[in-house]
Amino acid sequence: ATDGHGVVDVDLFIQSTIDSYYYDLFEYVKTQHPYWARSGGRDHLIVFPSGRGATLFSAWHDHIAAATFITPEASYSEQWEEQWRQHPYFSSGKDLLVPGYVREPAALASMSRPLEERRWLLYFRGQANSDIRKRLVRKLGSHAAREMHRDVLVTGQILRESGRRNWAQYRHELAQSVFCLVVRGHSPWTLRLFEAMVLGCIPVIISDRLEFPFSAMIDYRQITIKYSEAKAMKDGGVDLLRRLRELRREQPPRTLMRVVHNLRRVRAAFMYAPSVSLNDTSTALELFERVNNGDGGDGGDRGDGSHDGADHDPGLSAARARGGGGGGGG
Repeated sequence: ATDGHGVVDVDLFIQSTIDSYYYDLFEYVKTQHPYWARSGGRDHLIVFPSGRGATLFSAWHDHIAAATFITPEASYSEQWEEQWRQHPYFSSGKDLLVPGYVREPAALASMSRPLEERRWLLYFRGQANSDIRKRLVRKLGSHAAREMHRDVLVTGQILRESGRRNWAQYRHELAQSVFCLVVRGHSPWTLRLFEAMVLGCIPVIISDRLEFPFSAMIDYRQITIKYSEAKAMKDGGVDLLRRLRELRREQPPRTLMRVVHNLRRVRAAFMYAPSVSLNDTSTALELFERVNNGDGGDGGDRGDGSHDGADHDPGLSAARARGGGGGGGG
């Protein structure tokens, strides 16, 4: 695996190694078992836990395209955009979108604080690895902005302790926040969406192509605020912050209380059991039943249209009905 000049290309070497594993795996499945041949793989489930989905195997389209893919991300990262456009690796009619894995979800949920006890109005801590993240960090995380808005924490600085990421402090900050920015990075998907929802922090999504799991059953317009990338790029999130502050100032905070209540109702849908054995048949089926019955979700029967980039805000229509102004995402 060289670059044509005798120099080892690390990315190409890694990809060729991954491909060899997949070739061996599927060759074994096809030759040692009769099940693949009976349907061409259509009755097989293949888990791809990475945002790259099936593109982890560069020849997936030639060998396993008929199978059902289970993956946390339905869109593509910029790095793999060309390949995705040629052969989209996720089909909403065939494949299954699942939540990202949040560690120790029950412990996380117990950290959630009442709205009046939360220190931060708006929170983001993460790598500034995209144009939109850089814009927000420069505007809302500048020294001048911090002096003006002492209840806003937006930074590209990663918390570390003894050379390792300090996840405990990061989650503590999430739990102390009313709104948590979920911003497109290398790809539309980010785990902080699920961390925020488990902790009861209202996600403010600035990622036009982000799609959600279980969107046929959960109305995400009732538990998130959607804000377009174009608007955030235009002013660095200044207008968004103004609208969020208006929602926070509402007395009593009926809109925010309703959204947080809705989050608590559905967060079980994003929490994996501590351990699942191969003999455990309860996981996915019972999850869908809980969501539909209202134990884990609202049981809505429509998606949120998140892929079209349109804004939505659970507080805007209520504010207008009262004759008030403002709102979070529109």
